[in-house]
Amino acid sequence: MLNTALELKFEPLEMHAQLGFCLMLLRVGRYDEAEKAGIRVKELAEKQEDKKVLAAFLNNLGTVAHEQGKYDDAEKLYQESLKICREIGDRYGIAASLNSLGLLHVKTNNLKFAREELIGDLSVSKEISNLQTLIEGLMASSTLLIKVGEFEKGSLALIGATHQAKLKNYNPYPLFQRQAEEAMRQAEKLLSVEELRELKSRAERMTLKELAAFALTTLEGIGD
Repeated sequence: MLNTALELKFEPLEMHAQLGFCLMLLRVGRYDEAEKAGIRVKELAEKQEDKKVLAAFLNNLGTVAHEQGKYDDAEKLYQESLKICREIGDRYGIAASLNSLGLLHVKTNNLKFAREELIGDLSVSKEISNLQTLIEGLMASSTLLIKVGEFEKGSLALIGATHQAKLKNYNPYPLFQRQAEEAMRQAEKLLSVEELRELKSRAERMTLKELAAFALTTLEGIGD
């Protein structure tokens, strides 16, 4: 589609094609190339006055900064994306931005902010039934729950999210998957084989929305 858009010199089509290309690069971990592709997305989105695409670009650029360890830059970009999404009423964008912020704040140990953001993410994601933000919201929430010592509940959320991703043939962003796997390795050191087997059995019987409701209730119950 990108080549077609370039041949036609049709900028609205190129804008969406470049955004899709940027997302693909992020998914395979080619962050420098994703950042370069994103520059063109920003240029076109500003020219077309397309705030929805601009917000998506900012969130993606925040992911690049997050991966590069530039956490202050990542937070600023995620917040800019969230602000635009709230202004235009883009509920998917709101959930995605909150999800990104929550994962970042788990990484940087700002756990109060992470909890609030992930509660917001899962609440919106449940309402709009978005596969991506539900699965990645569960992954981000599991990292927080495990970090605060809720090993069983965090593990259940993560096992369930991973199972649902496989069932629905969805590949989570590497950033979410990697941080969740790191948290799971920590939990596995503290849970017995029998406990993990029981959690797996229970998690795989739950639907995606049931898992989200479980994680949401757990997050609300852990306090500040």
